[in-house]
Amino acid sequence: MEEDIKDYIAWYKKERNSFCREVYIDKSTWLKKKLLPYSNWDDESVLIKESNFALEALTKLQNKKLNKNAISLAQLTLSNRVEYISDHSDFYVTYAGLMIFTLAVIGMALPLTLRIMIALLILAGVLCSLKQRIRLRQEVAISKELINIFKQYESKHA
Repeated sequence: MEEDIKDYIAWYKKERNSFCREVYIDKSTWLKKKLLPYSNWDDESVLIKESNFALEALTKLQNKKLNKNAISLAQLTLSNRVEYISDHSDFYVTYAGLMIFTLAVIGMALPLTLRIMIALLILAGVLCSLKQRIRLRQEVAISKELINIFKQYESKHA
């Protein structure tokens, strides 16, 4: 993959993460920021900001003056990566469910203190699994956005 595309993808990920933190996260209270971070989906200003961000991303891509083969290869690579990461992110949900099921089965015959210790250990495992899933799903979303931007760029410069 060309160095320019790798730089563009790194730039896009960084800018997209800061954009989402700025536009989507409700910062009115600490509780909303932590529990309901994405609460502005229906706000009209969000669509305008999203459009401006997409235009900025397309402009930056156009300034790179990449060849068509590099863009097509990047699309193919990102599409394959999305499938692979999606499959892996689903594993973490299953894994968390299995940990909880294990606690229910094993916990029946154990004394209360041991049950509590195992429950805390399993809770930590479930939280780590869910955090990993969220991180992977974010990677999938950004990769799909990049694919869409590359498709848009390709359709205008074919």
